[in-house]
Amino acid sequence: MRIASLVVLSLAVGCSEYGVSNLTPLEPEVEAEVPDVVEDEPVPEAPTQQEPESDPPAQQPEPDPDPEPESDPEPEPLPPVVTIAQPGDLVFSELMINPEVVSDDMGEWVELYNTASYPIDVSGYTFHDLDYDSWELSGPFIVPPGGYYVLCAETDASLNGGVPCDGWFQRVSLGGGLALANVPDEVVLSRPDGVEIDRLEYDETWFTNGVAIGVDPSALDEDGNDDLDAWCDQVSVVSTGGEPGTPGQANDPCW
Repeated sequence: MRIASLVVLSLAVGCSEYGVSNLTPLEPEVEAEVPDVVEDEPVPEAPTQQEPESDPPAQQPEPDPDPEPESDPEPEPLPPVVTIAQPGDLVFSELMINPEVVSDDMGEWVELYNTASYPIDVSGYTFHDLDYDSWELSGPFIVPPGGYYVLCAETDASLNGGVPCDGWFQRVSLGGGLALANVPDEVVLSRPDGVEIDRLEYDETWFTNGVAIGVDPSALDEDGNDDLDAWCDQVSVVSTGGEPGTPGQANDPCW
C-alpha cells in the first residue's frame, strides 16, 4: 500500500512540474480481503449398520433309510370261551313249532340267547325233552355274550323256508333226535354233566301255526322266559319264506 501511494504522489509532482494539472489522482487500490480459506472439515461418516448375524439354518434330520413300521394298537383281549355255563346263562328265546311253508322235518327251529357276559361253547350239551327225545350238540357251538344262536332241523335256507341258521339238530321223535311236538311238550338244554341250563314247557294252545313265538325282550332271563304270558307271536319277517319270526335277531315286543 505504501508503495502505491508513493507512486501516485510522484506522478502528481511530476505532472505539476510539467504543467499537467488535469490529472485525476488515482484512487488507491483497496485490496479485497480474501477470506481465509477454511478447509472443509471432514464430515463424519455415518456408521454403517451391520446386519445382525443370522443363525445358521437348522439342520434337518436325515430320513431313516429303514423306518420301522408303526404297529397297530393291540386289540382288547376277548373274554375266554366258557364251556361250563351256569343255569340261566343260556335261555330259550324263540321257537318255530309248526311251520307251514315247509314240513316240520325241514322248518322247525329253536333260538337260544346268551345272558352271560362271556361266550359259551355248548359243544356236548344236550337238547332234549323229558321223555325220549334227545340230541347232543356237536360243535363248536359258540354263543357270544348278548347274542343269539339258532338251531335248525335243516340248515339249508333254500329248503327250510329261508331261515338263517347257526347250528343243526336231528329232527326225530321217540329217540335218536328231537322234535317240537304240536301237543304239550317241553324243550330242555343241559350241560354234559346233566346240569339243566334252561327249560321251557308249552301246550298246543300256546303257539300259532306258521308263526314263530318269542319272549318279550324284557323277559330274556332264567325266570322271565318261564312265564308263558311273556311270549307272543312275532310279526316281523326275517326269513325269505315269508313266515313271521326273528331268528338271530331281537324279538318283537309283546306289550
